[in-house]
Amino acid sequence: MVLHEFDQLHAEFTTGYRIDVETTGEDGQPVTRQRLVPGLLDQLDRATAPGGTGPAVGGGSGLGSREPVRLSAVNLLDEIRRALAWWATTYAGRAGASAAGSLHELSTVAYAMDRHSMTLLIGDLDAWRTRARWILGWEAPPFAPHLPCPECASVATLRLWAEEHYAACVVCGAWWDKENLGRLRDQIRLTRDLTHAR
Repeated sequence: MVLHEFDQLHAEFTTGYRIDVETTGEDGQPVTRQRLVPGLLDQLDRATAPGGTGPAVGGGSGLGSREPVRLSAVNLLDEIRRALAWWATTYAGRAGASAAGSLHELSTVAYAMDRHSMTLLIGDLDAWRTRARWILGWEAPPFAPHLPCPECASVATLRLWAEEHYAACVVCGAWWDKENLGRLRDQIRLTRDLTHAR
């Protein structure tokens, strides 16, 4: 199971993946089509090139300014390159010339890695995937209010996903879903009102 998860992440980072795109057919009815999206490493690399992140900005013809480099993409790509080079050197004996190369080197020895190491590597890949999707705009990061958790009182540890109607505390693990999210809202409101009353 762990190797299967590694293979899926390897493909998502390097060769790409398919996403469903909702369009309208010739008859005006909604149609779902699949589109192949480049690998996350390619997408991050494009986001690090000046003007490579979007169309020209400004009106009229002539010289337009381009969207600037996304520093968060530069930082994440650098972090991924360094970490994958370490992983590949440690387990495959050599790093690739790029992050994708190092990931390929790891794929050749993945079957020989111990379960604990593979689980740590998958954890890194999964965390990078999440951050890359936030940076690239595929997903929205959770809202993180600077308020105490009603369960453990840790401050700034709540994460709220509005679209999914879900919230959780990253410290104590308490969670709220559609059924009890209103209770969390009421607890936060009460805490905020008590704080402002002082």
